[in-house]
Amino acid sequence: MSAIIFDVLPVFILILIGWVIVRSGLMASNVGEALSEFVFKIAVPLLLFRTIAEADFHGASPFRLWIVYFSGVAITWTAGHIAATRLFGRDERIGVLAGVSSAFANNIFIGLPLVERTVGDEGLVALSILLAVHLPVMMVAGTVLMEHAERKIAGKSDRSMVLVLRQIAVNLVRNPLVIGLAAGMAMHLSGLTMPTTLATVVGQIAGIAGPAALISLGIGAGEIRRFRQSRHRQRHLEPEAAAAARLRMGGEPSPRPQPRMDSSDRVDLLRPDRRQRLADRQSLRRRSQPRRLDDHRDDGARRHHGLALGLFPRRLS
Repeated sequence: MSAIIFDVLPVFILILIGWVIVRSGLMASNVGEALSEFVFKIAVPLLLFRTIAEADFHGASPFRLWIVYFSGVAITWTAGHIAATRLFGRDERIGVLAGVSSAFANNIFIGLPLVERTVGDEGLVALSILLAVHLPVMMVAGTVLMEHAERKIAGKSDRSMVLVLRQIAVNLVRNPLVIGLAAGMAMHLSGLTMPTTLATVVGQIAGIAGPAALISLGIGAGEIRRFRQSRHRQRHLEPEAAAAARLRMGGEPSPRPQPRMDSSDRVDLLRPDRRQRLADRQSLRRRSQPRRLDDHRDDGARRHHGLALGLFPRRLS
């Protein structure tokens, strides 16, 4: 038990370091986004490339690993989908999103550092084999199910399934993780080895992939909390502080937002002179239009109706 704690504790300490960095203002908040892009586009692809290129699979088949993992994914996906649609009464599209969110594990920012820390290079080889099919399978399954939900709810879909699969293929080809895995597999199958200098550079960048991923994750968590606090200040604290400052300066506090009114209420709140001008314009507009023979309303009835709506000022007798 203690060994597991000491293996896992550094992972959460690195996440805490990233959280403290952004919460204390030691570094700018946009550093987390840049660090996440570095991890996703450079460090982790090089780690996967090196792992696959130097791996010794011992003739083992990956199908048992894939079956075990995706069996758990199917169970978790189904549970999330049922909970969203049956328990909370949401539609099929929200059910697909709930299933993807429940089953899509954070294998890059959490899985890689944790497996590397607890299992070592052998665990990285197994995780790399899993990542080789994890992203394509999840993308295809999620997109196809979402298109099916769109057809079921709206009755039609703007895109054909061929176009959907083509877009998925384009996204996969451009994905840095897929590029790193494919390049590592190509080098492994070719039997080539990297030059010493290049291998050193790749190893150094791949070595910081895990810590950088965890720190960027902590920075992201700190940014989310700071964003929520800023939104809370804008909605609640800043208007109250501005009103208090106006009172201290001898002014009047800002009026509270009023409920929406219809046209008659807005006209009734106008000043008397503006109400008179509005009434004159409406009277002129009525006189310019030809009178209809079947109009049974006389002028007195119109004026009574206008007084009821507040269109005309009441004259004092």
